[in-house]
Parts: sequence; structure tokens; C-alpha cells
Amino acid sequence: MKEHGSRCLPPVAAALFCYLGIIRWEGTALAQSSPGSVGEGLIVWRGRECEVVDDASLQAAFQNYLAAPATSPEAAVVRKNLLQQATSQLGAGIAPSEDLGKAYLDLQRLAADPLDGRRCRDLLRAVVKASSVLSRQQNPAATEAALRRRKEILSWNVQIEKKRSAELLADAGPVRKGRSVPTQASPPPSPAAQQLEEVENELSMMELGGEVGELQVKLELQDLALRFLERGDYPEAILAVRFYRGLFGERNPRLRLGPEAALEIQPEGGEPMLGEIERLATQALEGVAKSLSDTATLLQARATVGASKHLVAAYAQGGRTVDVSAFPSESKVRILEQAEGEKKAMELIRKKDFAAAAVKLAEIESNSSDFDGKDLRATIESSKSLAAVHLAAAVRAGQEGKSDVVMDELKQSADLWPGNPKLNRVIAEYQGNARMQSQRAEEFDTLLAAGRDEEIEKESGRFAMAFADLPIRQAELAQVLERARTVKEGVGRARRLRDFGSLVASWELAEWLCVKYPGRKDLESFRAGMLPGVEDLVAGLKRARALEGKEPASSLSLYLQLQERFPQSSHAKEGVVRISSSLLAR
Repeated sequence: MKEHGSRCLPPVAAALFCYLGIIRWEGTALAQSSPGSVGEGLIVWRGRECEVVDDASLQAAFQNYLAAPATSPEAAVVRKNLLQQATSQLGAGIAPSEDLGKAYLDLQRLAADPLDGRRCRDLLRAVVKASSVLSRQQNPAATEAALRRRKEILSWNVQIEKKRSAELLADAGPVRKGRSVPTQASPPPSPAAQQLEEVENELSMMELGGEVGELQVKLELQDLALRFLERGDYPEAILAVRFYRGLFGERNPRLRLGPEAALEIQPEGGEPMLGEIERLATQALEGVAKSLSDTATLLQARATVGASKHLVAAYAQGGRTVDVSAFPSESKVRILEQAEGEKKAMELIRKKDFAAAAVKLAEIESNSSDFDGKDLRATIESSKSLAAVHLAAAVRAGQEGKSDVVMDELKQSADLWPGNPKLNRVIAEYQGNARMQSQRAEEFDTLLAAGRDEEIEKESGRFAMAFADLPIRQAELAQVLERARTVKEGVGRARRLRDFGSLVASWELAEWLCVKYPGRKDLESFRAGMLPGVEDLVAGLKRARALEGKEPASSLSLYLQLQERFPQSSHAKEGVVRISSSLLAR
């Protein structure tokens, strides 16, 4: 390792250390947003190549990306220019002190940028920490004295904060007897407490020796650069590498991050070097830029299928870059409409609604110059042809008086193409057939008794034809179809609510379905799946309901506590209203 005592310490390191108190205080006011999940975790690096982790996860994340609004172009340009300016000032070699200082000021602006997501904020902390270590090595006595003075001030501030907090608790008074207080998480440490911990850590590091401190900050900066690369934060990875060179005066040192790093960024048998991170990040940025350029070009030619493939490639590798996040919303909408159109067409084909599927395919083809719907149309024609074969067999069987064969062939024809107009005419000829009606009624009753509403819904066309002159049976069929629709919509909405984090609302909707349609094992199982995360609410509601008749006051108290803990709960609110009205009426 190169000894800093044998060379002149860059003046910027001492300058950065002078800013230390201000930076740490300002750091608490920076955006607290997390890095986010956009494009993160979709790829892994192996031997200088990035690979998609899971295609299904990528497609789901890509759909969300297409539906989300784009980052403001103005904000994206500001951040991109700052990143390019800081990178250019540092240069590909060892930056001189003056340029290092200019890049540091840009890094401060980047850390305060609302789009940062704690990327440059983390890098800023690492740079400040490294600078303080280097400055301490140059003048350890003065640095230690300054740190100890700062520790005294911060310790006093923390004591004052604790005293004020204790006074506030005392002013609040004792908790009323019989009233439970919900457990709360410990409050986050105050800015002064955070700074005190950092100062104490630095003093402890000084006691361990300068060499240990320098090695630690080097490893931290190397690790941060690699993590930026892994997450797809490529401009920040390049910045981290170049700040490392400027601070420590090492152009391309060996990475000291273990064998995992070597497997990620170095071919077999090679030695991982810091410069490889910058090379891979630069290469990735070029790939993302090309994919976005190809996407825009293809969209101009209305080639939405090809455009989608290039955009998903850009998103997989660079979903966290400003270029991808700021890709125009109108372009994303065109690709999203293409994908949703294909999905809708396939869904219509799966449901055997071939007329609507043909319309949807024609619409897609009119909007996309490179969409090929031959396979989907072939699927439609194949089903129609086979349905026609079974229908002809049914007609022949009817002419021969083989009613059992007629029913079987009509069923197979209807399964393949329920919307066939010829099928309806043939069924109409036999709908007055008592044997056919009896068979359909028996099949309907069997499915109804088993609670298999979805199968009844699927075969609703055949049942409707068979029950055309049976009003009571028509009413039963309509009731089943309405129930199937309500359950399907309710289950879908509950799942969406849970996906959006509304655990209480999703469970209460599942509970409502179980109450509306009791005895349904599938709904009870679905409700159990919505339980995780709301166990306390469910247990509390059960206790409150059990006390409503014999101890209404206690029941009301429980409902009020539940309403306070779970303000989203309609069940708790209804319980409060119900018991309050009952008590007032007495």
C-alpha cells in the first residue's frame, strides 16, 4: 500500500475536512428517499457480463415502468449535466487538487438532488470520511483536538434533547387506567446524536492507528463503487472510481473485496482491478444509450414490437439511470398499448371470443408495422375448423336419432367456438328436446351443488340455450353468473389492494366475500391468504364482537382502540358507530 506520509497530501483533502461539520449537518436535510426498486435486482454480473435474473420479474417490472410517468426532462437534464461535469473534472487519471475540489462541489449538488435516491449522498459521505482520514494523517494532533471539541458540543446538545424529551413526556401526564397504549417503534436518532456517533467512531479509529483508518476508507469506497455497478448506478460507479484515484493517488489499484468481486467483474484467472468497474459501467451506459436510440428510431417507423424489445433491454440494464427514467411517456404509452393489445387478444382467444379477438388483432396491426399475428389467427381458424367438424357430426347424429351423440358433439363444438352462429341454430332445433334439457339441468345442478360457479360461467352459453323456455332455470343461471362476477371482481380488487400495501382493506374485502357467500372453501382459503399483517386487527375484532351483547362498554373501548391503531378499518369504524348508537338508545 502506498504511504501518504511519503507524498504531499492533496490540499482538497484538508479543505474537505474543514467542511466536515457543515456537510454532516446538511446531510440530515438531504432527501431521505431510498434508492428505489426501479430496475434494481433485475440483473447480475458474472465475468464481465450482465445477465437477467428472472424473466417473469423483468416483464412485471417493465410493465410497471411503462405505466409510470416519466421523470421530468428538465430535472433529468440537470442531473445528467452535473454527473457529466463532475466526471469530466475528475478525468480518467489522477485528478489534481483543484479539479478534485470542483468535482466535490458538484457531488454536493448531486447529493441534494431530489432524483439522487441516496446514490451521491452515500458517495459524499464516503468521500468526506476518506478526506478526514487523510487530513488526520497530515496533522493528527490538530484534527484530534478539533474532533474532541466537536464531541463536547454534540454531547451537550444530545443531553439537552434528552432532557426536553423527558419534560414533554412528563407534561403529557400518566396513561389513564384501563386504556392500552399501542407499542411504538423507537424514534430515529436526532441529527446531533448521529453526528456524535460519527465523531466518536473517528476518535476510536484514531486510537487504532492511521493505517487501519486509511485501509478501511479505501475498502468502503471500493465497495461502494462495486455496489453502484451491481445496482445499475453506472455514472455514480464511475464517479466513485475517479474520486478514489484523486483522493488516494492510485490510478488502478487491485480490488480488495474478496472472491465474489472477482467472479462478477473479472474473467476466470484474472485479478480484479478498480479500473474494471469504470470500464464496465461505461460499457453499460453505452449499451443503454444505444438501446434507447434504437427504440426511438423504431417507434418513428411504427415498429412497436421491435421498439419494445430494445426498451426492455435498456430498462433491464439501466432502469436506474436518468436516461431510462426520463424516456418520454408518450413513447412508453405506445409500447404499453401494444403489449396490452396483444395480451387482450390472447385473452379473447383463450375465452373463445374469436370475433372480438379478430377485431383486436386488426387494431394492433393498424397501429404496428412489425406485428405478426399469423400464429394467433391460425389458432382461431384451427378452433373454428374443428368446431365445424363437431357441429356437422351433431347434425348427422340428429338426423339418425342419436340424441346422446348430438349432445356430446354439440358440447365439444361449443367448447371450441361458443360464438359460432351456426351452433346456435342447431341448438335451437334441439332446445325443446326434453332429454337434452334434462341432461343440461342435471349437469347444472351437479356443478351448482359443488360450488363450481366458474365452470357454469364457462358453459353459460349451452345452459342458456337449454333453459330458453324454462324461466326458473334462467333465473338460477343469472344468479350464478352474477355471483361469479362479484366474486371474481372482489378477489381481483383485494389482490390489487394488497399489492398496493392496503393490507387492512384487502382482508376486509375478503371477509365481506366470505360473509356474503358462506360455506365457500375457496373464499375462506383466499381470506386466510389475506391475513398476514393484520392478525392483531382480526383478533381484536373477534374479541370486540364477542363482548357486544354482554359488555357493550368494553366492546366499544376495544373498537375505539382498533380504530386508533387501524384507521383504515371500516369494520372498527362500523363497530364504534353500532355500539355507540346502541348505548345512546338505552
